[in-house]
Amino acid sequence: MSRVGITKEEVRQAIAQLRNQGSPVTVRSIQAITGGSYSTVQRFWKDLRDEEIEMLGDGGRIQTELQALVHALHDKMKENSERIVREGEQRCEAQIKEMEEVLDGERVVHQATVDQLAKTEGTLADRERLLGELTERLNSANIELGRMAQELTDTQRNLEVEKRSTSKLTHDLQAERDAHEHYLAALNEQRRQEQATFDNALTALREDNRTLSADNIQLRGEILSLNKQLSGMTSQLTDLQAQNRKLTLEADSAKDKLQVTEQSLMNLRIELATVKTQHSEAERQLESAIKERRETEERLVEAKTSARTQNSEVRRLSAQLEGMKAELSSRAKSAEERGAEGNT
Repeated sequence: MSRVGITKEEVRQAIAQLRNQGSPVTVRSIQAITGGSYSTVQRFWKDLRDEEIEMLGDGGRIQTELQALVHALHDKMKENSERIVREGEQRCEAQIKEMEEVLDGERVVHQATVDQLAKTEGTLADRERLLGELTERLNSANIELGRMAQELTDTQRNLEVEKRSTSKLTHDLQAERDAHEHYLAALNEQRRQEQATFDNALTALREDNRTLSADNIQLRGEILSLNKQLSGMTSQLTDLQAQNRKLTLEADSAKDKLQVTEQSLMNLRIELATVKTQHSEAERQLESAIKERRETEERLVEAKTSARTQNSEVRRLSAQLEGMKAELSSRAKSAEERGAEGNT
């Protein structure tokens, strides 16, 4: 039985329900949901279809609004698209420019890397060449080192021989020095004895002179003359003493030179222990020392000869003084005799 009093809204809801369910929309299917008479359902369905045609059909309000909305949306989307495209183009251009700058920098870096690589390869070649030269130098140095080691061995062997020779020279020099010191001691003792003898003779002569001067006034002039001669002899004696002192100094100098020579020999021994290249210089200095020792020995011989000569001169002067004493005694006696005859 058909339900009385259905409304258009109920028919709209029934149509929506059928469409949602996917069922065909007919008057009977709508009526089955809403009830009511067939004519009422049909009339409401027709009204609803007319409203839909008015809203959704060609020239309908919804369609017109929808088209206007579509056009507005299209314009907006176009504007946004153009803006997005412009911004994208700007970003792309900026990115392209940035990438070009980066690429330029990479090109510069790449070129610098290529240049550095070429330079490094050149440096590597130079270092390899230098390494080869250094290797050759090292080999030559090793050979030279071996040669020098052999020379050092030979030098040490030669230095041992030189050391033994130097030791013998030192022993000989010590013997010469001892002999020289013994000679100097004997010379000094002889000089002291001669000086004492001369001083005693001179004292006696002066005593006799004073005695004769008191006894005989007439002989005073002669005595004064003899005193002058005696003064001359004293001066000669002083000169001889000075010469003796000079000889002593020379002897001391010779002794010092012998000590210097010994020190030179010691220095030569030290120098001989260093290197072979100084060996020739050591031999030269050794020869010089031997030559100097010979010269010293010659000077000692000369000094000894001079001392002997001076000793002879001293003896001659002593004899002359004895003769003068005898002459003074004779003259004093003659004066006494003449004085006695005058008194007679």
